[in-house]
Amino acid sequence: MRFKKNIITGELAKGTSWLTLGNVVSRLLGAIYVIPWTLMLGILSLQANTLFGKGYNVYQLFLIMSTVGLPSAVAKYTSVLVGKEKDLFLEKAFQLSLFSGLLFGVIFWILAPILAVGDINLIPVLHSLVPAVIVFPFLSVLRGKFQGQLDMETLAKSDIIEQLIRIVYMLLSAFSILDIFHGNWVNVVIQSTFAAFIGALAAIIYLLYKLYFFKAEKIHLFSKIELSENNSLVNSFKSFLPIVKQSIPFVFIGGFLTFYQWIDQYTFFPLMRIFHPDFPQIQLEDIFGRFNFNANKLIMLIVSLAMSVASTILPIISKNSSNLKETRNSIARGIKMLIAIISPSALIMYALAKPIYIIFYGKYGSLQDFVPIVQVSALVSIFMSSGMLLAMILQGIGKTRVVIKAIIYGIIFKILFQPFLIIVFPMLGAMIATFVGLIVSTMMMFAFIEINYQVSQNIEAGFLSSTFVSSIIMFALVCISDYFTQLFVSDSRIGQFLPCLISSLIGLFIIINCYKTNGILDEILTK
Repeated sequence: MRFKKNIITGELAKGTSWLTLGNVVSRLLGAIYVIPWTLMLGILSLQANTLFGKGYNVYQLFLIMSTVGLPSAVAKYTSVLVGKEKDLFLEKAFQLSLFSGLLFGVIFWILAPILAVGDINLIPVLHSLVPAVIVFPFLSVLRGKFQGQLDMETLAKSDIIEQLIRIVYMLLSAFSILDIFHGNWVNVVIQSTFAAFIGALAAIIYLLYKLYFFKAEKIHLFSKIELSENNSLVNSFKSFLPIVKQSIPFVFIGGFLTFYQWIDQYTFFPLMRIFHPDFPQIQLEDIFGRFNFNANKLIMLIVSLAMSVASTILPIISKNSSNLKETRNSIARGIKMLIAIISPSALIMYALAKPIYIIFYGKYGSLQDFVPIVQVSALVSIFMSSGMLLAMILQGIGKTRVVIKAIIYGIIFKILFQPFLIIVFPMLGAMIATFVGLIVSTMMMFAFIEINYQVSQNIEAGFLSSTFVSSIIMFALVCISDYFTQLFVSDSRIGQFLPCLISSLIGLFIIINCYKTNGILDEILTK
Protein backbone atom coordinates (compact mmCIF):
# COMPACT_ATOMS: atom_id res chain seq x y z
CA MET A 1 0.00 0.00 0.00
CA ARG A 2 2.81 2.38 0.85
CA PHE A 3 4.50 1.61 -2.48
CA LYS A 4 1.26 2.35 -4.37
CA LYS A 5 0.78 5.56 -2.38
CA ASN A 6 4.31 6.68 -3.25
CA ILE A 7 3.66 6.00 -6.92
CA ILE A 8 0.49 8.13 -6.85
CA THR A 9 2.28 10.90 -4.96
CA GLY A 10 5.10 10.80 -7.51
CA GLU A 11 2.63 11.03 -10.36
CA LEU A 12 0.92 14.01 -8.76
CA ALA A 13 4.26 15.75 -8.18
CA LYS A 14 5.31 15.11 -11.77
CA GLY A 15 1.91 16.29 -12.98
CA THR A 16 2.14 19.50 -10.96
CA SER A 17 5.59 20.18 -12.44
CA TRP A 18 4.31 19.69 -15.98
CA LEU A 19 1.28 21.90 -15.40
CA THR A 20 3.49 24.62 -13.92
CA LEU A 21 5.85 24.40 -16.88
CA GLY A 22 2.97 24.49 -19.35
CA ASN A 23 1.41 27.51 -17.64
CA VAL A 24 4.66 29.51 -17.47
CA VAL A 25 5.74 28.67 -21.05
CA SER A 26 2.27 29.52 -22.40
CA ARG A 27 2.31 32.85 -20.57
CA LEU A 28 5.79 33.66 -21.88
CA LEU A 29 4.82 32.81 -25.46
CA GLY A 30 1.64 34.83 -25.05
CA ALA A 31 3.68 37.87 -24.07
CA ILE A 32 6.73 37.54 -26.35
CA TYR A 33 4.70 37.36 -29.59
CA VAL A 34 3.60 40.95 -28.91
CA ILE A 35 7.06 42.25 -29.83
CA PRO A 36 7.16 41.13 -33.51
CA TRP A 37 3.39 41.66 -33.88
CA THR A 38 3.53 45.29 -32.75
CA LEU A 39 6.71 45.89 -34.77
CA MET A 40 4.87 44.91 -37.95
CA LEU A 41 1.93 47.17 -37.10
CA GLY A 42 4.06 50.11 -36.00
CA ILE A 43 2.15 53.16 -34.77
CA LEU A 44 -1.15 51.38 -35.44
CA SER A 45 -0.27 48.65 -32.92
CA LEU A 46 -1.98 50.43 -30.01
CA GLN A 47 -5.30 50.65 -31.87
CA ALA A 48 -4.89 47.03 -32.95
CA ASN A 49 -4.12 45.86 -29.41
CA THR A 50 -7.13 47.73 -28.06
CA LEU A 51 -9.45 46.07 -30.58
CA PHE A 52 -7.81 42.70 -29.93
CA GLY A 53 -8.28 43.11 -26.17
CA LYS A 54 -11.94 44.10 -26.52
CA GLY A 55 -12.62 40.98 -28.55
CA TYR A 56 -10.82 38.68 -26.12
CA ASN A 57 -12.61 40.12 -23.08
CA VAL A 58 -15.96 39.08 -24.55
CA TYR A 59 -14.61 35.79 -25.92
CA GLN A 60 -13.23 34.66 -22.55
CA LEU A 61 -16.64 34.94 -20.88
CA PHE A 62 -18.28 32.84 -23.60
CA LEU A 63 -15.53 30.24 -23.21
CA ILE A 64 -16.25 30.07 -19.49
CA MET A 65 -19.98 29.59 -20.15
CA SER A 66 -19.57 27.01 -22.94
CA THR A 67 -17.20 24.75 -20.98
CA VAL A 68 -18.72 25.07 -17.51
CA GLY A 69 -18.25 21.85 -15.57
CA LEU A 70 -17.12 19.72 -18.51
CA PRO A 71 -13.39 19.30 -17.71
CA SER A 72 -13.95 18.50 -14.01
CA ALA A 73 -16.79 16.06 -14.73
CA VAL A 74 -14.83 14.21 -17.41
CA ALA A 75 -11.67 14.12 -15.26
CA LYS A 76 -13.64 12.65 -12.34
CA TYR A 77 -15.45 9.89 -14.24
CA THR A 78 -12.55 9.00 -16.52
CA SER A 79 -10.59 8.10 -13.41
CA VAL A 80 -13.28 5.80 -11.94
CA LEU A 81 -15.16 4.25 -14.90
CA VAL A 82 -13.81 1.38 -17.01
CA GLY A 83 -14.70 -0.46 -20.21
CA LYS A 84 -18.02 0.20 -21.91
CA GLU A 85 -19.16 2.43 -19.07
CA LYS A 86 -16.30 4.84 -19.67
CA ASP A 87 -16.75 4.67 -23.45
CA LEU A 88 -20.43 5.56 -23.25
CA PHE A 89 -19.86 8.29 -20.71
CA LEU A 90 -17.19 9.87 -22.92
CA GLU A 91 -19.47 9.54 -25.93
CA LYS A 92 -22.18 11.50 -24.11
CA ALA A 93 -19.64 14.05 -22.85
CA PHE A 94 -18.32 14.66 -26.36
CA GLN A 95 -21.87 14.99 -27.69
CA LEU A 96 -22.64 17.49 -24.94
CA SER A 97 -19.46 19.44 -25.75
CA LEU A 98 -20.41 19.72 -29.42
CA PHE A 99 -23.93 20.84 -28.51
CA SER A 100 -22.61 23.38 -25.98
CA GLY A 101 -20.07 24.75 -28.43
CA LEU A 102 -22.63 25.15 -31.22
CA LEU A 103 -25.20 26.69 -28.87
CA PHE A 104 -22.90 29.33 -27.41
CA GLY A 105 -21.23 29.86 -30.79
CA VAL A 106 -24.60 30.76 -32.34
CA ILE A 107 -25.51 32.98 -29.38
CA PHE A 108 -22.10 34.68 -29.60
CA TRP A 109 -22.56 35.32 -33.34
CA ILE A 110 -26.06 36.75 -32.88
CA LEU A 111 -25.13 38.96 -29.92
CA ALA A 112 -21.90 40.27 -31.48
CA PRO A 113 -23.46 43.52 -32.84
CA ILE A 114 -24.98 44.23 -29.42
CA LEU A 115 -21.81 43.37 -27.50
CA ALA A 116 -19.79 45.61 -29.83
CA VAL A 117 -21.75 48.65 -28.51
CA GLY A 118 -21.47 50.63 -31.73
CA ASP A 119 -17.85 49.70 -32.53
CA ILE A 120 -18.19 48.46 -36.13
CA ASN A 121 -14.61 47.14 -36.15
CA LEU A 122 -15.35 44.93 -33.15
CA ILE A 123 -18.20 43.01 -34.82
CA PRO A 124 -16.03 41.05 -37.32
CA VAL A 125 -13.47 40.45 -34.56
CA LEU A 126 -16.15 38.85 -32.37
CA HIS A 127 -17.42 36.82 -35.32
CA SER A 128 -13.88 35.55 -35.97
CA LEU A 129 -13.82 34.13 -32.43
CA VAL A 130 -17.01 32.08 -32.88
CA PRO A 131 -15.20 29.01 -34.36
CA ALA A 132 -12.98 28.89 -31.25
CA VAL A 133 -16.04 28.99 -28.98
CA ILE A 134 -17.53 26.08 -30.96
CA VAL A 135 -14.52 23.74 -30.72
CA PHE A 136 -13.20 24.67 -27.30
CA PRO A 137 -15.71 22.59 -25.26
CA PHE A 138 -14.63 19.52 -27.29
CA LEU A 139 -11.01 20.36 -26.49
CA SER A 140 -11.86 20.78 -22.80
CA VAL A 141 -13.42 17.29 -22.71
CA LEU A 142 -10.32 15.82 -24.33
CA ARG A 143 -8.15 17.54 -21.74
CA GLY A 144 -10.45 16.36 -18.96
CA LYS A 145 -9.95 12.79 -20.16
CA PHE A 146 -6.16 13.11 -19.96
CA GLN A 147 -6.43 14.84 -16.59
CA GLY A 148 -8.51 11.96 -15.27
CA GLN A 149 -5.73 9.61 -16.34
CA LEU A 150 -3.15 11.85 -14.56
CA ASP A 151 -1.39 12.40 -17.90
CA MET A 152 -0.43 15.98 -17.11
CA GLU A 153 2.57 15.87 -19.45
CA THR A 154 0.33 15.50 -22.50
CA LEU A 155 -2.01 18.14 -21.06
CA ALA A 156 0.82 20.66 -20.63
CA LYS A 157 2.22 19.92 -24.09
CA SER A 158 -1.20 20.52 -25.64
CA ASP A 159 -1.30 23.96 -23.97
CA ILE A 160 2.12 24.84 -25.37
CA ILE A 161 1.23 23.53 -28.85
CA GLU A 162 -2.02 25.51 -28.82
CA GLN A 163 -0.21 28.71 -27.91
CA LEU A 164 2.68 28.14 -30.32
CA ILE A 165 0.51 27.38 -33.37
CA ARG A 166 -1.76 30.31 -32.53
CA ILE A 167 1.20 32.68 -32.43
CA VAL A 168 2.73 31.35 -35.66
CA TYR A 169 -0.58 31.88 -37.45
CA MET A 170 -0.91 35.38 -35.98
CA LEU A 171 2.52 36.46 -37.13
CA LEU A 172 2.29 34.87 -40.59
CA SER A 173 -1.17 36.32 -41.23
CA ALA A 174 -0.05 39.77 -40.05
CA PHE A 175 2.97 39.67 -42.35
CA SER A 176 0.89 38.48 -45.30
CA ILE A 177 -1.84 41.11 -44.83
CA LEU A 178 0.50 44.05 -44.26
CA ASP A 179 3.52 43.30 -46.48
CA ILE A 180 2.15 41.10 -49.28
CA PHE A 181 -1.48 42.11 -49.73
CA HIS A 182 -1.11 45.61 -48.22
CA GLY A 183 -4.29 45.25 -46.16
CA ASN A 184 -5.36 47.26 -43.13
CA TRP A 185 -4.80 46.74 -39.43
CA VAL A 186 -8.39 45.69 -38.72
CA ASN A 187 -7.93 42.61 -40.93
CA VAL A 188 -4.75 41.83 -39.02
CA VAL A 189 -6.72 41.83 -35.76
CA ILE A 190 -9.50 39.69 -37.27
CA GLN A 191 -7.00 37.03 -38.34
CA SER A 192 -5.12 37.30 -35.03
CA THR A 193 -8.27 36.56 -33.07
CA PHE A 194 -9.26 33.81 -35.51
CA ALA A 195 -5.88 32.28 -34.58
CA ALA A 196 -7.51 31.14 -31.31
CA PHE A 197 -9.45 28.58 -33.40
CA ILE A 198 -6.29 27.50 -35.24
CA GLY A 199 -4.47 26.96 -31.94
CA ALA A 200 -7.38 25.02 -30.42
CA LEU A 201 -7.60 22.86 -33.55
CA ALA A 202 -3.87 22.07 -33.33
CA ALA A 203 -4.28 21.03 -29.68
CA ILE A 204 -7.24 18.80 -30.59
CA ILE A 205 -5.26 17.12 -33.36
CA TYR A 206 -2.34 16.52 -31.00
CA LEU A 207 -4.53 15.02 -28.27
CA LEU A 208 -6.40 12.81 -30.75
CA TYR A 209 -3.06 11.67 -32.13
CA LYS A 210 -1.92 10.73 -28.63
CA LEU A 211 -5.16 8.82 -28.05
CA TYR A 212 -5.19 6.90 -31.31
CA PHE A 213 -1.51 6.10 -31.77
CA PHE A 214 -0.09 5.95 -28.24
CA LYS A 215 -3.01 4.88 -26.09
CA ALA A 216 -4.78 2.89 -28.85
CA GLU A 217 -8.10 4.45 -27.82
CA LYS A 218 -10.90 5.70 -30.03
CA ILE A 219 -13.56 8.34 -29.56
CA HIS A 220 -17.13 7.37 -30.38
CA LEU A 221 -19.67 10.10 -30.99
CA PHE A 222 -22.58 7.93 -32.18
CA SER A 223 -21.92 4.31 -31.20
CA LYS A 224 -24.38 1.51 -30.53
CA ILE A 225 -23.11 0.71 -27.07
CA GLU A 226 -25.96 -0.35 -24.83
CA LEU A 227 -26.02 -0.84 -21.10
CA SER A 228 -28.72 -1.97 -18.75
CA GLU A 229 -30.76 0.52 -16.75
CA ASN A 230 -29.25 -0.84 -13.57
CA ASN A 231 -25.72 -0.30 -14.80
CA SER A 232 -23.65 2.01 -12.68
CA LEU A 233 -23.03 4.25 -15.69
CA VAL A 234 -26.67 5.31 -15.66
CA ASN A 235 -26.30 6.57 -12.12
CA SER A 236 -22.94 8.06 -12.98
CA PHE A 237 -24.29 9.99 -15.95
CA LYS A 238 -27.30 11.18 -13.96
CA SER A 239 -24.71 12.76 -11.69
CA PHE A 240 -23.26 14.70 -14.62
CA LEU A 241 -25.64 17.64 -14.27
CA PRO A 242 -25.06 18.06 -10.52
CA ILE A 243 -21.30 18.08 -11.18
CA VAL A 244 -21.79 20.78 -13.78
CA LYS A 245 -23.85 22.75 -11.24
CA GLN A 246 -21.17 22.23 -8.59
CA SER A 247 -18.55 23.45 -11.05
CA ILE A 248 -20.28 26.78 -11.67
CA PRO A 249 -18.89 28.42 -8.49
CA PHE A 250 -15.38 27.22 -9.39
CA VAL A 251 -15.73 28.62 -12.90
CA PHE A 252 -17.03 31.90 -11.46
CA ILE A 253 -14.03 32.09 -9.14
CA GLY A 254 -11.55 31.18 -11.88
CA GLY A 255 -12.96 33.81 -14.22
CA PHE A 256 -13.55 36.68 -11.81
CA LEU A 257 -10.76 38.77 -13.37
CA THR A 258 -12.68 38.61 -16.65
CA PHE A 259 -15.62 40.28 -14.90
CA TYR A 260 -13.36 43.17 -13.89
CA GLN A 261 -12.31 43.58 -17.52
CA TRP A 262 -15.94 43.48 -18.63
CA ILE A 263 -16.84 46.23 -16.18
CA ASP A 264 -14.06 48.39 -17.61
CA GLN A 265 -14.97 47.63 -21.21
CA TYR A 266 -18.62 48.62 -20.77
CA THR A 267 -18.31 51.48 -18.26
CA PHE A 268 -14.99 53.24 -19.00
CA PHE A 269 -16.05 54.84 -22.28
CA PRO A 270 -19.51 56.08 -21.13
CA LEU A 271 -18.09 57.47 -17.87
CA MET A 272 -15.24 59.23 -19.66
CA ARG A 273 -17.68 60.78 -22.14
CA ILE A 274 -19.81 62.05 -19.24
CA PHE A 275 -17.08 63.35 -16.94
CA HIS A 276 -14.32 64.16 -19.45
CA PRO A 277 -16.01 65.07 -22.75
CA ASP A 278 -12.85 66.87 -23.92
CA PHE A 279 -11.07 63.51 -24.46
CA PRO A 280 -11.35 62.45 -28.14
CA GLN A 281 -12.46 58.88 -28.90
CA ILE A 282 -9.06 57.87 -30.27
CA GLN A 283 -7.40 58.93 -27.00
CA LEU A 284 -9.95 56.96 -24.98
CA GLU A 285 -9.22 53.90 -27.11
CA ASP A 286 -5.48 54.34 -26.48
CA ILE A 287 -5.91 54.70 -22.71
CA PHE A 288 -8.21 51.68 -22.53
CA GLY A 289 -5.85 49.54 -24.62
CA ARG A 290 -2.89 50.44 -22.44
CA PHE A 291 -4.45 49.58 -19.07
CA ASN A 292 -6.97 46.87 -19.95
CA PHE A 293 -4.82 44.81 -22.31
CA ASN A 294 -1.19 45.90 -22.61
CA ALA A 295 -0.38 46.42 -18.92
CA ASN A 296 -2.58 43.50 -17.90
CA LYS A 297 -0.64 41.13 -20.16
CA LEU A 298 2.64 42.28 -18.57
CA ILE A 299 1.55 41.81 -14.96
CA MET A 300 0.04 38.38 -15.70
CA LEU A 301 3.62 37.20 -16.31
CA ILE A 302 4.61 37.81 -12.71
CA VAL A 303 1.20 36.81 -11.35
CA SER A 304 1.33 33.44 -13.12
CA LEU A 305 4.92 32.87 -11.96
CA ALA A 306 4.05 33.65 -8.34
CA MET A 307 0.91 31.53 -8.50
CA SER A 308 2.70 28.59 -10.12
CA VAL A 309 5.20 28.43 -7.27
CA ALA A 310 2.85 29.22 -4.38
CA SER A 311 0.08 26.90 -5.59
CA THR A 312 2.36 23.85 -5.31
CA ILE A 313 1.31 23.83 -1.65
CA LEU A 314 -2.41 23.41 -2.48
CA PRO A 315 -2.47 19.58 -2.78
CA ILE A 316 -1.06 19.40 0.75
CA ILE A 317 -3.75 21.79 2.03
CA SER A 318 -6.51 19.70 0.45
CA LYS A 319 -4.99 16.49 1.79
CA ASN A 320 -4.69 17.77 5.38
CA SER A 321 -7.87 19.87 5.53
CA SER A 322 -9.14 17.90 8.55
CA ASN A 323 -5.94 18.55 10.51
CA LEU A 324 -6.06 22.11 11.87
CA LYS A 325 -2.35 22.36 12.68
CA GLU A 326 -1.17 20.96 9.34
CA THR A 327 -3.66 23.12 7.44
CA ARG A 328 -2.46 26.22 9.29
CA ASN A 329 1.18 25.39 8.51
CA SER A 330 0.44 24.75 4.83
CA ILE A 331 -1.63 27.91 4.37
CA ALA A 332 1.03 30.02 6.08
CA ARG A 333 3.71 28.47 3.90
CA GLY A 334 1.77 29.21 0.72
CA ILE A 335 1.22 32.82 1.75
CA LYS A 336 4.89 33.27 2.67
CA MET A 337 6.02 31.84 -0.66
CA LEU A 338 3.72 34.23 -2.49
CA ILE A 339 4.92 37.25 -0.50
CA ALA A 340 8.56 36.36 -1.09
CA ILE A 341 8.02 36.12 -4.87
CA ILE A 342 5.43 38.79 -5.68
CA SER A 343 6.98 41.59 -3.57
CA PRO A 344 10.28 41.89 -5.48
CA SER A 345 8.64 40.99 -8.81
CA ALA A 346 6.05 43.78 -8.54
CA LEU A 347 8.67 46.29 -7.40
CA ILE A 348 10.98 45.42 -10.30
CA MET A 349 8.14 45.95 -12.76
CA TYR A 350 7.30 49.25 -11.04
CA ALA A 351 10.92 50.43 -11.24
CA LEU A 352 11.40 49.29 -14.85
CA ALA A 353 7.97 50.29 -16.15
CA LYS A 354 9.43 52.42 -18.94
CA PRO A 355 11.89 49.92 -20.50
CA ILE A 356 9.58 46.92 -20.06
CA TYR A 357 6.66 48.64 -21.78
CA ILE A 358 8.75 50.03 -24.63
CA ILE A 359 10.39 46.63 -25.31
CA PHE A 360 7.01 44.96 -25.69
CA TYR A 361 4.87 47.71 -27.20
CA GLY A 362 7.20 50.46 -28.44
CA LYS A 363 7.10 54.14 -27.54
CA TYR A 364 4.09 55.66 -29.25
CA GLY A 365 3.33 58.71 -27.13
CA SER A 366 4.88 60.41 -24.11
CA LEU A 367 6.15 58.55 -21.05
CA GLN A 368 3.21 59.89 -19.04
CA ASP A 369 0.88 58.00 -21.36
CA PHE A 370 2.05 54.58 -20.24
CA VAL A 371 4.59 54.59 -17.37
CA PRO A 372 2.04 55.41 -14.61
CA ILE A 373 -0.32 52.75 -16.02
CA VAL A 374 2.34 50.03 -15.78
CA GLN A 375 3.35 51.19 -12.30
CA VAL A 376 -0.21 51.07 -10.95
CA SER A 377 -0.66 47.68 -12.64
CA ALA A 378 2.44 46.41 -10.84
CA LEU A 379 0.83 47.34 -7.51
CA VAL A 380 -2.47 45.76 -8.61
CA SER A 381 -0.61 42.51 -9.32
CA ILE A 382 0.21 42.13 -5.60
CA PHE A 383 -3.44 41.91 -4.59
CA MET A 384 -4.43 40.11 -7.77
CA SER A 385 -2.08 37.23 -7.03
CA SER A 386 -2.86 37.34 -3.28
CA GLY A 387 -6.59 37.17 -3.94
CA MET A 388 -6.17 34.32 -6.41
CA LEU A 389 -4.04 32.30 -3.98
CA LEU A 390 -6.40 32.82 -1.03
CA ALA A 391 -9.33 31.83 -3.26
CA MET A 392 -7.54 28.61 -4.23
CA ILE A 393 -6.72 27.89 -0.57
CA LEU A 394 -10.33 28.39 0.54
CA GLN A 395 -11.56 26.18 -2.31
CA GLY A 396 -9.09 23.52 -1.18
CA ILE A 397 -10.61 23.47 2.31
CA GLY A 398 -14.19 23.54 1.02
CA LYS A 399 -15.03 27.20 1.70
CA THR A 400 -16.19 28.14 -1.79
CA ARG A 401 -19.07 30.29 -0.53
CA VAL A 402 -16.64 32.52 1.34
CA VAL A 403 -14.69 33.08 -1.86
CA ILE A 404 -17.79 33.89 -3.90
CA LYS A 405 -19.00 36.34 -1.25
CA ALA A 406 -15.59 38.06 -1.17
CA ILE A 407 -15.43 38.30 -4.97
CA ILE A 408 -18.97 39.72 -5.19
CA TYR A 409 -18.17 42.36 -2.56
CA GLY A 410 -14.97 43.22 -4.45
CA ILE A 411 -16.88 43.65 -7.70
CA ILE A 412 -19.49 45.82 -5.95
CA PHE A 413 -16.76 48.09 -4.55
CA LYS A 414 -15.16 48.23 -8.00
CA ILE A 415 -18.45 49.37 -9.55
CA LEU A 416 -19.18 51.91 -6.78
CA PHE A 417 -15.71 53.49 -6.84
CA GLN A 418 -15.31 53.47 -10.63
CA PRO A 419 -17.19 56.75 -11.40
CA PHE A 420 -15.60 58.74 -8.59
CA LEU A 421 -12.05 57.55 -9.36
CA ILE A 422 -12.46 58.18 -13.10
CA ILE A 423 -13.54 61.75 -12.28
CA VAL A 424 -10.39 62.30 -10.19
CA PHE A 425 -7.94 60.18 -12.23
CA PRO A 426 -9.10 59.94 -15.87
CA MET A 427 -6.28 57.65 -17.04
CA LEU A 428 -5.82 55.61 -13.86
CA GLY A 429 -9.26 55.65 -12.24
CA ALA A 430 -10.51 52.32 -13.60
CA MET A 431 -7.30 50.59 -12.50
CA ILE A 432 -7.43 52.11 -9.03
CA ALA A 433 -11.06 50.94 -8.75
CA THR A 434 -9.87 47.43 -9.62
CA PHE A 435 -7.19 47.85 -6.95
CA VAL A 436 -9.85 48.77 -4.37
CA GLY A 437 -12.04 45.80 -5.35
CA LEU A 438 -9.17 43.34 -5.12
CA ILE A 439 -8.09 44.71 -1.73
CA VAL A 440 -11.65 44.24 -0.38
CA SER A 441 -11.85 40.66 -1.68
CA THR A 442 -8.37 39.76 -0.44
CA MET A 443 -8.90 41.21 3.03
CA MET A 444 -12.26 39.44 3.42
CA MET A 445 -10.73 36.08 2.49
CA PHE A 446 -7.69 36.60 4.69
CA ALA A 447 -9.89 37.67 7.61
CA PHE A 448 -11.86 34.42 7.35
CA ILE A 449 -8.67 32.35 7.21
CA GLU A 450 -7.16 34.22 10.15
CA ILE A 451 -10.28 33.85 12.31
CA ASN A 452 -10.57 30.13 11.65
CA TYR A 453 -6.91 29.06 11.32
CA GLN A 454 -4.84 31.81 13.00
CA VAL A 455 -2.22 31.61 10.24
CA SER A 456 -0.51 34.79 11.44
CA GLN A 457 1.02 32.66 14.21
CA ASN A 458 3.06 30.90 11.51
CA ILE A 459 3.96 34.02 9.50
CA GLU A 460 6.81 35.43 11.55
CA ALA A 461 7.34 39.18 11.84
CA GLY A 462 11.02 38.55 11.12
CA PHE A 463 10.16 36.87 7.82
CA LEU A 464 7.91 39.76 6.76
CA SER A 465 10.38 42.47 7.74
CA SER A 466 13.29 40.65 6.04
CA THR A 467 11.26 40.17 2.86
CA PHE A 468 10.08 43.77 2.67
CA VAL A 469 13.46 45.27 3.59
CA SER A 470 15.20 43.07 0.99
CA SER A 471 12.64 44.06 -1.63
CA ILE A 472 13.01 47.78 -0.85
CA ILE A 473 16.82 47.58 -1.01
CA MET A 474 16.54 45.81 -4.36
CA PHE A 475 13.98 48.38 -5.58
CA ALA A 476 16.21 51.33 -4.65
CA LEU A 477 19.28 49.90 -6.37
CA VAL A 478 17.30 48.92 -9.48
CA CYS A 479 15.94 52.48 -9.71
CA ILE A 480 19.47 53.88 -9.42
CA SER A 481 20.77 51.46 -12.04
CA ASP A 482 17.94 52.30 -14.43
CA TYR A 483 18.44 56.04 -13.94
CA PHE A 484 22.12 55.96 -14.89
CA THR A 485 21.80 53.48 -17.76
CA GLN A 486 18.97 55.55 -19.25
CA LEU A 487 21.44 58.43 -19.68
CA PHE A 488 23.29 56.52 -22.39
CA VAL A 489 20.50 54.89 -24.42
CA SER A 490 17.66 55.92 -26.69
CA ASP A 491 13.95 55.27 -26.17
CA SER A 492 13.85 52.64 -28.91
CA ARG A 493 13.11 48.97 -28.17
CA ILE A 494 16.75 48.00 -28.71
CA GLY A 495 17.97 50.96 -26.65
CA GLN A 496 15.70 50.07 -23.73
CA PHE A 497 16.71 46.42 -23.74
CA LEU A 498 20.12 47.19 -22.19
CA PRO A 499 18.92 49.08 -19.07
CA CYS A 500 16.16 46.54 -18.61
CA LEU A 501 18.59 43.62 -18.76
CA ILE A 502 21.27 45.22 -16.57
CA SER A 503 18.84 46.49 -13.93
CA SER A 504 16.90 43.20 -13.84
CA LEU A 505 20.08 41.18 -13.33
CA ILE A 506 21.19 43.55 -10.57
CA GLY A 507 17.81 43.22 -8.90
CA LEU A 508 17.84 39.44 -9.20
CA PHE A 509 21.36 39.24 -7.77
CA ILE A 510 20.48 41.49 -4.84
CA ILE A 511 17.23 39.78 -3.89
CA ILE A 512 18.73 36.28 -4.11
CA ASN A 513 21.66 37.27 -1.89
CA CYS A 514 19.44 39.12 0.57
CA TYR A 515 17.07 36.14 0.75
CA LYS A 516 20.01 33.77 1.15
CA THR A 517 21.50 35.84 3.97
CA ASN A 518 18.16 36.07 5.80
CA GLY A 519 17.32 32.40 5.32
CA ILE A 520 14.27 33.21 3.18
CA LEU A 521 15.66 31.39 0.14
CA ASP A 522 16.02 28.13 2.08
CA GLU A 523 12.48 28.47 3.37
CA ILE A 524 11.09 28.93 -0.15
CA LEU A 525 13.03 26.01 -1.62
CA THR A 526 12.42 23.61 1.26
CA LYS A 527 9.64 21.15 0.42
